[in-house]
Amino acid sequence: MKLFNDRLKNVKAVKDVLLSDDIIYFDFIINDKTATAIYLETITDKTLLGKQVIEPLQALTNFTSVENAVKSLTLPETKVLTTISCCVDKIIDGDVVIIFDNHDKAITASTKKPATRAVTEPPTASILKGPREGFVESVQTNLSLIRQRIKTP
Repeated sequence: MKLFNDRLKNVKAVKDVLLSDDIIYFDFIINDKTATAIYLETITDKTLLGKQVIEPLQALTNFTSVENAVKSLTLPETKVLTTISCCVDKIIDGDVVIIFDNHDKAITASTKKPATRAVTEPPTASILKGPREGFVESVQTNLSLIRQRIKTP
């Protein structure tokens, strides 16, 4: 489905597909227009998001088009998106998606910072048959590990 020309409709369409609690919706202002950043809390590098995406967009003095906004970002993997399904796929991959007011296009930027450990057999519970994978960290880290392996809404 194509993106709407209404930010709130686009955000609702994404929310209808992504029902997880670790999806963050962050509103901010660009030249008196509202934009929404959507990202996975467990995989996204929030410092990179703030410094390399949100700050340059807020510093734009002449925001006329989404393509113009993409040029202000210095991250190498920035793209313009035109459909809800592309937005959902990018969010699940760990990228941030920025949806703008009065535009039927969105921006995605790579801000991934996944957990750096492989899922391994738990040291206290040996099993004879079945998968030998266990989680020993916080719920956030464990959720990040699951999201890296299973990329579904």
